[in-house]
This record gives sequence, C-alpha cells and structure tokens, in this order.
Amino acid sequence: MKILYTFLLFLMNCVLSVAQPEIIVPKPHQLKWHEAEMGAVFHYDLHVFDGIRYGQGNNRISPIEDYNIFNPTQLDTDQWIQAAKAAGCKFAVLTATHETGFGLWQSDVNPYCLKAVKWRDGKGDIVRDFVNSCRKYGIQPGIYVGIRWNSLLGIHNFKVAGDGEFAANRQAWYKRFCEKMVEVSYEKSVIYWK
Repeated sequence: MKILYTFLLFLMNCVLSVAQPEIIVPKPHQLKWHEAEMGAVFHYDLHVFDGIRYGQGNNRISPIEDYNIFNPTQLDTDQWIQAAKAAGCKFAVLTATHETGFGLWQSDVNPYCLKAVKWRDGKGDIVRDFVNSCRKYGIQPGIYVGIRWNSLLGIHNFKVAGDGEFAANRQAWYKRFCEKMVEVSYEKSVIYWK
C-alpha cells in the first residue's frame, strides 16, 4: 500500500509540474477579420475591354497592344460597394493589377497603368475611387496586387520568359519591380486610408 501511495503522489507531482498550455487569444485585427464573415472581390483588368473571355486555364501570354481600349464609360465604384453591402459583405477587395500587369491607379513605378491611357485624361485612379466608396458605405477596403502573371513583361506563374543569364537578370529585376510597386502602393494606400 505504501508503494501505491508513493506512486500516486509521484504521478500527481508529475501532472502538476507539467506546464499548462497557454491560452491563445486572437489579436483585435484577427477578430475583426473573423467577424467580417463575408466579403467581395472585384476583378477589373484591361482584358475586360478586349472581348476575349477570361478563364484561369487560358491566362493571357501576349500583351494587349492598344491599352487605350480601357475606357469604362459607366464606371461606378459606389454601385459595386452598395451591391456588396446589400449582399451582407463587410469587406471588399479590388484587384489593382491582374494578369495583364495593368495598374488601376496612378503608379510612379509601373508605367503600365492609368497614367498611360486617355480615359479621364490619364488622371483616373480606380483604387482611390474604390477606397473612397468603401469608406462612404462602411465597408473595409482591401487591395490585391497580382504579380503572378504580367503579360506585358512576359511573366507567367511568377517566372520571366526565356533562358540563361538574360532571364535570370530579368527575374531579379522583376522581383525588385514587384517589391517597389507594392512598397510604393502601400505608402500611397496609407494616404487613401487616412
């Protein structure tokens, strides 16, 4: 009996000395994301105007020759966000660049953007319009900068076209280009979100 008692005492000490697991509590921004429950994603790119049906299996591999086909005469980001809100969305995401690489904002890094088109005399900024609409209707805005495909630069699945040292140098350049584009976009977005 003494041995059993000693053994039970030993087990109790072992159980008590084991560190209790830490209770993980979500941070406020994680809770906000969790509570948002549903959002909308708006894909809007230059290829919307070329008449070619887009599908994930047929990503564009050649650039659109005349990017002045971009001419959204009835663009209404307020309508987008009102529809998202009516559906119960609490956040909305805009693809600021997608498979063509065309930027829907005034970029100082990516020359293939709204500065380069005749629409709104080269002064249009859909990212700004989108964020302003989100603010107006109480929807949390999000911006997606796609870098996986860029038909203008010959980027397919994150990789540049070609082989050898030329391609390796272009790959390194594209990496720096993307970092700078996102960095500058982030800095600019801080202005949008103020």
